[in-house]
Amino acid sequence: MATIEEAIETVHAAGFTINNLFELETGWRANITDGELYFEFGNGDSPAAALLDALNGKGIGEKASVRKPVSTSALDDLIAGGL
Repeated sequence: MATIEEAIETVHAAGFTINNLFELETGWRANITDGELYFEFGNGDSPAAALLDALNGKGIGEKASVRKPVSTSALDDLIAGGL
């Protein structure tokens, strides 16, 4: 079993950062991101296990659907339209 330090190093080496790592009544949950549009959740009995679960894509849901950012001109159009 990996230590928390080893799990953090593994997540970083894969190009991800840790958004959240927190304890629930049922264990631990981690959320990692690539800093752009991708994120993944993971669960585990320990913080390290939750991080590695997220990294392995075995988390609690599907990967994030990719949403394209709204352009500034589209926002301006919405505001001008009385949003």
